[in-house]
Amino acid sequence: MEQDVAKEAQTNEEMNRDTLGSYLKKAREEKKLGIEAVSSHTRINITNLSALEADDVNRLPNIAYVRGFVKTLSKTYDIDENKAINLLEELYGQSSSSSKQQLEAEDFPQAQVEKKQDLKPKSFEFSDSLKYKVISLVGLISIGIFIYININKSKEVDSQDTSKEVVLKTKAIETTQEPPVEETPQEETQVAQEETAAVEANVEEKEEVAAIETKVPEEEKTTEKKEEAPKEINFYNLPSPLFGFKEISDEERNELIPENIRNSYEDDMQNVFLRSTSGDSWVVYKKDDEPIKAFTLKEGRYVFIKGQRVIVRLGNINAMHVFYNNDLLGMTSRSGVKSLVFPVEIAKEYKLPLFIFNKDGSFQTSKEYIEAQKKSEE
Repeated sequence: MEQDVAKEAQTNEEMNRDTLGSYLKKAREEKKLGIEAVSSHTRINITNLSALEADDVNRLPNIAYVRGFVKTLSKTYDIDENKAINLLEELYGQSSSSSKQQLEAEDFPQAQVEKKQDLKPKSFEFSDSLKYKVISLVGLISIGIFIYININKSKEVDSQDTSKEVVLKTKAIETTQEPPVEETPQEETQVAQEETAAVEANVEEKEEVAAIETKVPEEEKTTEKKEEAPKEINFYNLPSPLFGFKEISDEERNELIPENIRNSYEDDMQNVFLRSTSGDSWVVYKKDDEPIKAFTLKEGRYVFIKGQRVIVRLGNINAMHVFYNNDLLGMTSRSGVKSLVFPVEIAKEYKLPLFIFNKDGSFQTSKEYIEAQKKSEE
């Protein structure tokens, strides 16, 4: 009977005992810090922070890296660093003593080297002949440096005199020559093509070569013009389906999407939320009739797009979380580039490449470009 009671007490004590994840999560909540704020302050990825608080070793890197995370978090939360390290060792199934030995070996490699070496100073005396040789060598080096400096100075003076003569002669020649005939080439235009998951191997960058007009001197009384027809852009249909959905817990969703953004959702609108979590990404998008916007989305930053019609081109999507109407999208792309259209019912109105880069630096959607070409042909 007493043994059963002791076992039950021991079991209750183990259940009430803190794990590394519960210890860190409790400390963060006591500080009233969000996991996003901690990630931004400590530069520790949100995925690693979530795995630490969940005691999920499979999602964590090597313990050598995690030990640094735990030390940083201990200082941030003002908690007992030794206790946190011990809990980490228990999580990875290592004893505290082996951890200390590993720390000594990894963090202080000089300590073991110094134990094996005899650090007694050795005396060394210079002989008289060696002293004379050293003094003679220093003297020769000094003389050589002095001669080298003087030679360079004399060369600089000679080159300056020569350059003055060349400048004077050049000016005299320029005053006797007639002004050259100027050529005014027109601007060259490049149309950047989009790579997507369905047509990455086929879509290439196309360059539109503009005509070049050359002015000929008046004495020849002839004008020559060379023109090349612009190369046609190859368009492709958008793949179907454009995207799928990925499961995510409410807690993770709330950590990635700020509360004020979630409260801004509207049922009759296309609500698109983008966040770069593990690297910089780039975004080109257009909503409704507003101008096209293009920018780099830095790591840790986010953007919220809301409209009746939203078309987006994304780069480095593997470093992003994309939410559509509060649901996480699951996407893959070998090139890291993805084109999206919301709602999906209007996707048939657009082609790949989704955006066309004009020669004046402006953008057009594929729909606008095709319609403009049709009008010009009529």
